[in-house]
Amino acid sequence: MSGFQEFLDGFLTSWRKSSIDELKGYISESLLAREVTSQSEIYDFGYEESIQGWERAFNAF
Repeated sequence: MSGFQEFLDGFLTSWRKSSIDELKGYISESLLAREVTSQSEIYDFGYEESIQGWERAFNAF
């Protein structure tokens, strides 16, 4: 199995369990990301915002 496949399998397992603590291990603390909304708004975010977003999503479901 490839390194990426192992990473993806682990990430998806953590995601399916809604385990924010496990998911943190798969997200780089130097993450810089950009989201473009359906209204073409641009939102830049990093590690902390990503973790907060996952946490809110897990709590919602």
